[in-house]
Amino acid sequence: MIILSLPFLNSQFLLRQVENLPVRYKWLEFRLDFHPEPVSFPCEILTDNSILTIRDQSEGGKFPFDYSCKIDLYNKALLKFKGYVDCEANLFHQDDIDPEHLIISRHFSTFPAAEELDNLLDLAEKFGPAYLKVACPLDSYHHLSQIGQFIRNSDKNIIFAGYGFLGKLSRLLYSVLGARGTFFSLDGLATYPGQISASEAELFNIHSITTSTRLGGILGGDQVYNSLGLTHYNELFKTQNCDAVYLPFPAVSFTDFRGWFREYEHLFYAISITMPFKQQACYLAETSLQAANLYVPATRKLLNTDAAAFQMSLNFLQFKPGETILILGTGATAATLLSLLPATTRIFVTGRNETRGRVIAPQYNSTFISIKQAASLQYDLLVNCTPLGLDRENPAEVFKLQLPGKVIDLVYGPRETSLIRLCRQRKIKYVDGKTFWDWQAVIQEKIMLEELRSCL
Repeated sequence: MIILSLPFLNSQFLLRQVENLPVRYKWLEFRLDFHPEPVSFPCEILTDNSILTIRDQSEGGKFPFDYSCKIDLYNKALLKFKGYVDCEANLFHQDDIDPEHLIISRHFSTFPAAEELDNLLDLAEKFGPAYLKVACPLDSYHHLSQIGQFIRNSDKNIIFAGYGFLGKLSRLLYSVLGARGTFFSLDGLATYPGQISASEAELFNIHSITTSTRLGGILGGDQVYNSLGLTHYNELFKTQNCDAVYLPFPAVSFTDFRGWFREYEHLFYAISITMPFKQQACYLAETSLQAANLYVPATRKLLNTDAAAFQMSLNFLQFKPGETILILGTGATAATLLSLLPATTRIFVTGRNETRGRVIAPQYNSTFISIKQAASLQYDLLVNCTPLGLDRENPAEVFKLQLPGKVIDLVYGPRETSLIRLCRQRKIKYVDGKTFWDWQAVIQEKIMLEELRSCL
């Protein structure tokens, strides 16, 4: 059940939306509490796959609505359609609503303790609803694991609505968690926090995600939501008729993610890894790599496709041994580049994390210099291995660097970065983040498709 939640703004709005919705949007929730007069709702649009929901202000709704009036409205509506109505568990009384058409819901403001979930199951056992809806915040993969175990161990038809840090991910994975359904919304018209938008539902093809769908995606910080891979790989899988999805896996702690991942690893064809977890990813399997950006569970193989993209970038820019390079950044991506450079290259590393820089540079026959020293350095190639540029800042201007004749800028986004725009204006030869991503994606794409086809 992929349920589109529609706010009752006015009758004309709802009639227009229902008339123009795609056929696959079969299940519809109507949030009557978005209108000051829920009784004016046009019941003629209801079907057996409709859900009526009215949340009083005390339940988080927009307008006050007496509970007894709500029950009266629900029962009158159920004389005209055979769908479902939503009642908050702690307010519901036996025989308020025919159980065959009842959704008992509980909206938690914090992640529920085991006792709270058990009490909710007891109420469901008592009232015998058709569905049990659970809404709660999910701020860690440990919580995601716990809620999955709760759903699978229950014998109830659970509709799950996660919100918070992992809210959207939990909804995309609702069937994997064992839930019967979840909610999404029209773009810009969410009726509850954490809802997937219609555009996101289409991007991830949520209507086709089942327990048989192979999982993949990108692990990293919040920037995973802007990954080019989300569109690239999901469109690829559609054209190749692969029952697979590529999802964003934002994380704060690698250990937290790994605990959940081990539980579901058998469902994954592969997972890409980006900052800040490229080095910690090497704990997923035995490897000689210092950093990895792709893991294939079936073969327990870690790869670093950034290395190939760096080599292609150096070749494209005709970088020669003996030339001088300045690397901006001290993380795993910078280390990958350092491992590729010939010993004859004069290599300088700079960045804000001087402690790490002074550790990493000597390991690769390079020299760490302060940002102040870098400002007066003459060099042939600048490589930006930092996130600087995501917010339109130019790292060359931020650190007062002299621009050389060649630049590699790994940052990409919806717009050209300030550094690349300056390179174009000055006719400096460059490799931008989109090109770099494309070069490494060719390798990841081949590996992913081979893995998916091997499972057919």
